[in-house]
This record gives sequence, structure tokens and C-alpha cells, in this order.
Amino acid sequence: MKFSWPKPLHGWRAFFGEVGVVLIGVLLALGAQQVADDIHWNTQTAEAREALKAELDHDLGTMTFRVAEQDCVDRRLNAVDSWVASWRAGRPITLTDDIHGISFYHVRSSVWDIVKSGQTAAQMPLDDQLDYARLYDVLMNLDRFQAQELDAWGTLNEFNGAHQLSDADLRLIHKQVLSIRSMSGNYVVNLHGLAETAARLGLKPDTLEMPDSAAQARFCGNILPAVAGVAR
Repeated sequence: MKFSWPKPLHGWRAFFGEVGVVLIGVLLALGAQQVADDIHWNTQTAEAREALKAELDHDLGTMTFRVAEQDCVDRRLNAVDSWVASWRAGRPITLTDDIHGISFYHVRSSVWDIVKSGQTAAQMPLDDQLDYARLYDVLMNLDRFQAQELDAWGTLNEFNGAHQLSDADLRLIHKQVLSIRSMSGNYVVNLHGLAETAARLGLKPDTLEMPDSAAQARFCGNILPAVAGVAR
């Protein structure tokens, strides 16, 4: 029995021409889809970078804001040290105002949480992903320090107007002062260390306004009485 291969109705040349047209159409469709995908991800990435910049500019601004308060922090802690020393010397002085504490802004991370949980971050160069991750890690850690510092200031303010301080009270006050001093150093060192990374990503700390200028003025003022021998 003789077997014959089926032949195209209009010949092999026409057949291959039709196949070629189909293949070209498929390739064009795939290419168009790739272009559309590239445009989509470029747009998504650009929008993500813009949102991350806004969030990180604010976050860097929070730490810059805190560092700018350091002179007032040092003066207030020195006053508390003098107050504690007067009690230990048996010649207790009375503070002229409450101890108060720092003004602050919290670090934000909601944009980063959204970006890293989706596919947008994966479209960025690895070096950029690592830079963003490092910035947020350090800034969130500093925000935790700031929360601990606020707790320490809160503890100090529990002694506002105190007329009696026990040895345990004095030790607790001194402990809070040491804690705040220790955390204060972290802000300066870490913010300086982030400067190069921030510059690579085109970031610039926001200039944040003082939430309560009157409260800040009281915090930066002197709370030791004139008899303490400290200039106002």
C-alpha cells in the first residue's frame, strides 16, 4: 500500500507563507505585551520611588529634628544632675519648673511595607533595594530608641514638684538621665552614617516645624533657682 504525505491546498510555498504570517503576528503580540509590561513596571517603580522619597524625607527629618534638640536636652539633663546632687549633699534645691521633655515626630514605614510586600521592589536594582532596607532598618531602630527616651522623660516628670526624694528615687532619676544620654549618642552617630546612603537615593531630610513652640521654650529654659549658681 502506497502512503502519501498530505499536501497543502495551495502548495507548500503558500503554506509556509501563512505560517510565517502567524509567527510574526505572535512575535509582534509578545513584543507589544513586553513593551506594555515594561511601561507598566517603569510607571509603578517611579511612583513607588516618589512615595518612598516622601516617606524617607520625613523620617530623616524626624531624626534631624531630634538631633537639633540635643543642646536643650543636655542643658535639661545637667539641671537634673545638679538637682540630684543637691539632694545627695543634704542641701536640696527646688526646681523652678517641671522637667518636661523632648518634642518628637514618629518615623513612618507604611509605604515601604506596601512596596516590599508586592512585586514593585523586585523591579528595582538590588543595590537600591538594599539601600532602602538599610535606611528603614536603622530609622525604625532609632524610632524605638525615641520611644524608650520618651518613657525615660515620663519617669523623670513623675518627680515634678517632689518635696521628698529617697535614695531609691535618686538612683532611679540618675538611671533615666544616663539612659537618655546613651540614646542621644545613637541619633547623631546613626544619622551621620545614613547620609551617604540617603544621598545615593536622592533623599533630603524634611524641615519639620516645632509642634509646640511654647513647650519647647520651657524645655530649653533654665529650671534651676538662682541660688544654685547656674546662669539663666
